[in-house]
Amino acid sequence: IRIQLQRGMLAGKSPAEIANDIASREGAIGIAQRRAFVISRTETMRALSVGEFDANAASQRLFGATWTVWRKWDAVNDERTRPGHREADHLKPIKMGAVFQVREDYAHTAEPLRYPRDPRGRPGNTIQCRCRALTKTLPGTATLSTAIQEFARLGFPS
Repeated sequence: IRIQLQRGMLAGKSPAEIANDIASREGAIGIAQRRAFVISRTETMRALSVGEFDANAASQRLFGATWTVWRKWDAVNDERTRPGHREADHLKPIKMGAVFQVREDYAHTAEPLRYPRDPRGRPGNTIQCRCRALTKTLPGTATLSTAIQEFARLGFPS
């Protein structure tokens, strides 16, 4: 499955096309089309999240104290959104290097996630997650209240 995912992403295929490749090549082990699509969509979006996070972390290292990358959780907020992810949507922005505390459905405690679909997270918090991490780069002297105002100005209040 991992090879099909890598080949598909490198070829610029959509999650649906990659799912077809997985289902057709892995049929002998019983991977149904629907399950193949869940795997494909989750893993392609995870790759996007990892890339965005790594790029922001590299930017923060380059900026040093001159600029600070602030991040905010952004949930889709429809009937399919996990309650914990809806709650995370209302968290205050965090600086690069900090983690979001996201509650998995039916769990009593939150787990630290660096970004949506964080591979370190539990499956119940990462599989089929449709959230994203918004970023805003502000002067290094910016405070949390400045970050909150900037995200609100862009239409993403805390």
